[in-house]
Amino acid sequence: LAVLLPVIATRMHKSKQEEVHVSVSDVPTMEPSAPPSYDPRPMLEIVRERGYVRCGLRKDHIESEKGLHVGLCRAVAAVLFGDPDSFVGVSVTGSNRFEQLNDWAVDLLLYGDT
Repeated sequence: LAVLLPVIATRMHKSKQEEVHVSVSDVPTMEPSAPPSYDPRPMLEIVRERGYVRCGLRKDHIESEKGLHVGLCRAVAAVLFGDPDSFVGVSVTGSNRFEQLNDWAVDLLLYGDT
């Protein structure tokens, strides 16, 4: 008993020091979550309704209006709308191109990854 008392006292002291603090945000609620903030329709439906395709291109390709990537964008616009000029070039960089695509700022990414 003399040996167990110090062990029990030490463990009780440690357990008091190691109290877990739970913040209010950690506690689940019964409130429903907010609806999605994105358009759940298929991308093709959204683009057709808009009337033009937004192509993520390098700035120099947009300015020159030439090159493989601009040609691909024009081809997609021609297939979708019957008009190869039904596109808008959106300038993207090597560091933000996937973010732009993920945020739906562009419909089609035509950079070095194509």
